[in-house]
Amino acid sequence: MGTIDAVSVCLAAARWLTYLGTLGVIGSIGARLVVTGGRFLAADARDAIVTSRLTRAGAVSAVGLGLAVILMLAAQTFAWFGADGLGLERATTIVADSTWGQSWLQTARTTGAIIVALGLAMFWRMARGLAGVAAAIACAFALPLLGHGGTHGTLIYWVHATHLLGSGLWIGTLAMLAWATWPVWRDGASTATLRGLLASFSPLAFAGAAMTAGSGALLTYEHMRPLDTLWT
Repeated sequence: MGTIDAVSVCLAAARWLTYLGTLGVIGSIGARLVVTGGRFLAADARDAIVTSRLTRAGAVSAVGLGLAVILMLAAQTFAWFGADGLGLERATTIVADSTWGQSWLQTARTTGAIIVALGLAMFWRMARGLAGVAAAIACAFALPLLGHGGTHGTLIYWVHATHLLGSGLWIGTLAMLAWATWPVWRDGASTATLRGLLASFSPLAFAGAAMTAGSGALLTYEHMRPLDTLWT
């Protein structure tokens, strides 16, 4: 594998891991919104099984996101200086002396705060709701700084944040619900329970899908102009 190919793979892997971590963080909060107060699950099942699994999933996703952000800096260092330039000194130079590095530093700080907030939520039940919502919003607004969202003006930055938030509320929530509620289905929950869960999830899913599709169309127009680049 050539140097260019290795750089592309490293950068792509780092970006995908940050996206997956983002979907996990936002999705765990979206799933909590779906199941909290839902009458389709018994209180003991919701509180003791599903909610606790979602809380752990959010904390694990936050840690994964933090590792992905660190990997992003390593991949960027590799892209700029090559394999021989990998090391703390070069990475520090990027952070201190480049616009991208300053954006990375801001994202890293935000990610650290998200890890603390969702870690705290595992042990402090009263803080779960507020910490989760704050973490989801912070995640959506921090990650665009590492890509096109941080270099194309304020409006495009907001559109990128909307795109991440929408996809997290839609796809991330669906994935987290599937994982967290598995013990309920394994124990033979009724079809009425499934219908109730889907009914509770549908409004959030439609809102997230609309945010994702609308912002995605705007971003396609912004970043792919002229539009014939889509097929050339």
